[in-house]
Amino acid sequence: MSITGTLETFSLPEIFRLIDSGSKSGRLILQILPNQINLKSRLYYLWFEAGRLVAISDRLNSQSLIDIIKSRGWLDSKTLAQLKIASLNDRPLGIYLKKLNLLTSLQLQQIFNLHLDIVCQLFEGSEGWFQFDTILPQSQSEGLQAMPWHEMTGESIKATEVVLKALRSQKNWHIFVKQLPEPEYALQKLKTQSELQLLPLELQIWKLANGQISLGAIANKIELSFTSAQRSAFCLIMAGLVDNIPIANASLSLLNPSDRLIPALPISQTATQNQSALQKSNFSFSWLQNLVTFSRLK
Repeated sequence: MSITGTLETFSLPEIFRLIDSGSKSGRLILQILPNQINLKSRLYYLWFEAGRLVAISDRLNSQSLIDIIKSRGWLDSKTLAQLKIASLNDRPLGIYLKKLNLLTSLQLQQIFNLHLDIVCQLFEGSEGWFQFDTILPQSQSEGLQAMPWHEMTGESIKATEVVLKALRSQKNWHIFVKQLPEPEYALQKLKTQSELQLLPLELQIWKLANGQISLGAIANKIELSFTSAQRSAFCLIMAGLVDNIPIANASLSLLNPSDRLIPALPISQTATQNQSALQKSNFSFSWLQNLVTFSRLK
C-alpha cells in the first residue's frame, strides 16, 4: 500500500514524524524540483524499518553502497566479485562485510553519516513530490517491495532524530513559515522523558512546556529572541516531543514589561488573534488527517 503527495501538502519533517510515530517500514521516494537543493540528483530513495532510517540511494540498481566502498579504496572489484553478494537477502551488506573483517564499524558509520548529510540537505527542498510504499515483514512480503539489503550498512537512526539533525542545520526557514508556532500558543509535553539527545536550549523549552505558558512568555523567561525560541519549539514539535496548543490567555503578563523581548498583543488585536487561531486549527486538523492516512498503511 502506498501514499503519494507533494511537499507543499506534507512537509518533509511531517513525513518523518509520521513514519516514526507509526513505526513504519517502507520506501520513501523523494523527487525535489529543480533549483531546490544542491545535490547531484533530485530523485532519492529512502528506506525505513520500524520507524528508523536504514538506507538511502539515488538509484535502484543495488550498486550505490558498493560504489561508495570501491571509490574509497576499501575494497576492489575483484574482491567484491568473489563474494556471494548476489545471494544476500537476509542481512545488510555492511554487516556481511564486517563479519568477514573486510570493513570496520568505523568505516560503515562514515558511510552512514555521509548518507545522513544527504538526507539533511533534502530538508532544504520545499517543492517536490513523494511516495511512501509500505514494506511488510519478510514473511508477508511476497510480491511487495523488500528491504534493500545491498544498500544497507547495518546502521540506523530514528526518523525523528533525523528531523532534529536536519532542522538544527536548516538554512531555508522560510519554507516552514506556515507551520512555525506563534507567540500566543502554548507547548504541551507529549512525553515525560525524551529518548532524543536535546540541545540545552531545546531542553529548556521542553521543560517549560506545561500547556499553560505561551511560547512568547517562554522566550521572555529564558531571555531568548522569539525567532530562536520559535525554531527550537518547531524542532520539538516535529520530533514528537511537544504539541502546539491554543490557550485562553497568553501568559506574557507573567513577566515585567521591561523584561519582554517581544510585545504583548493589545486587546485591539483580538480579531487578528482569532484569525490566527483559526489558521492554527486548520493546520492541526490537516496534521490529524495526515496522521490518520499514514496510520492506515499496514
